[in-house]
Amino acid sequence: MKNLFFLSALIFCPLTVQAEDIHQATTRFGVVDGSTSIIKFRGKVVSPEIDGNFVEKIAESGNADYLLLTQEGGRYCDAMYLIAKVTSKGVTSQKEFGNCAEPKTHVIPNKSIVLDFPRYQKDQEITVVYDIPTGTLTQNGKPIK
Repeated sequence: MKNLFFLSALIFCPLTVQAEDIHQATTRFGVVDGSTSIIKFRGKVVSPEIDGNFVEKIAESGNADYLLLTQEGGRYCDAMYLIAKVTSKGVTSQKEFGNCAEPKTHVIPNKSIVLDFPRYQKDQEITVVYDIPTGTLTQNGKPIK
């Protein structure tokens, strides 16, 4: 009897699970969308234009949210990355970085975002650090310009 009740409950009340859209992230200030490979904020293309396919919210600090944007690579590189800062005024990012490998991301709240990239083909391991208070981006301790 219990099995019949459980089976009928599944038939008449199906479970729905929504998959998270890897092309969008909801921030405290609005949705950031990379589904067209050009970043949109609140439905409008950001200016200056930022490329990105995959969008992941990785931190909140003060009056900003931080996203990791992934740019799918081409023939020789799987992906490159950007950190985007989202505020009520819009989305900004810095120069892309990475060595084509997938990073392990660590967030030190209100201090920094650390991305450790393993060795990739001929490229060595790298560590990229985004300093949240200053907005400085470094690779292996040297500024990325």
